[in-house]
Amino acid sequence: MRISLVLGSGSARGYAHIGVIEELEARGHTVTSIRGCSMGALVGGVYAAGGLSELKDFVCGLTKGEVARMMDVSLTDSGVIKAQKVMHKLDGIIGDLSIEDLPINYAAVASDVFNRREVWFREGRLSTAIRASIAVPGFISPVIVGDRILSDGGVLNPLPVDRSVSVDTDAIVAVSLFGKRSQIGNATPTREEVENATIMSWVNKVQESMLSNPVGRALGGLLGVDEEAVKSYRPPTPKTVPDTVSVMEMSFRALDTMQAAIEMSRTAVNPPDVLISVPTHVCTAMDFHMATDVIEIGRELAVKEFDRAGL
Repeated sequence: MRISLVLGSGSARGYAHIGVIEELEARGHTVTSIRGCSMGALVGGVYAAGGLSELKDFVCGLTKGEVARMMDVSLTDSGVIKAQKVMHKLDGIIGDLSIEDLPINYAAVASDVFNRREVWFREGRLSTAIRASIAVPGFISPVIVGDRILSDGGVLNPLPVDRSVSVDTDAIVAVSLFGKRSQIGNATPTREEVENATIMSWVNKVQESMLSNPVGRALGGLLGVDEEAVKSYRPPTPKTVPDTVSVMEMSFRALDTMQAAIEMSRTAVNPPDVLISVPTHVCTAMDFHMATDVIEIGRELAVKEFDRAGL
């Protein structure tokens, strides 16, 4: 079958795209169109350029230390990471290709955050399109193209299915990286815990006020209020987020939540024929050393959904 492939944003979880593509090929399908956002634009662009095998070999060999060395940190730029080292490696894989010269119809989405508009790359240098699409706001510095300052396409369209609807293919396969995940253990208090603590604290204050004067104590005695229990009561302290959850992780989780909501509304209007949903708990946004595991998860999820769809 001819497949129109839509690859969504989601940082390190985007390695799952590789597993999905490999499963499509193993089943004899032909990808004739790719629409990508952020990590989806990167993986899709490399695949269209014929460099997916080389990219896979590279990312599967990355250690935590090597990932850290790839992050060229900047304290003066408009993003924490310049991404020059990443793009240098990427240029070595895809070369100086133009989108028009790719054997597969390809497009990448970025966001013009100042003018609040999506920007679609359908022509021009492939590496420029990828670099603009992966520029996570606040983390990877934006790209200036013409008179526009461009950031991650996920800000406005994390899973660009709508731009594949008009493509002449047999099926649209979309890969979302915002599948539902379980909460972080018991790190945060439940609503019931907070409400109970609030109620008990209020009751205790009323009782303390009652017992602060002779008349109140007499009335409290008639009502059976235990004076010593009131004095010794301390409302339970709501649980806090563990120290292991960093500011960066909280920021990425907030971005995930925002993009998941945007994606849900947009795919409701233009649903793909097959939707593969990768859970967010598979890895954190910066776990770029986990390629082997995440690729396999992408493959397993693809097998399940392709079998279900008879693809």
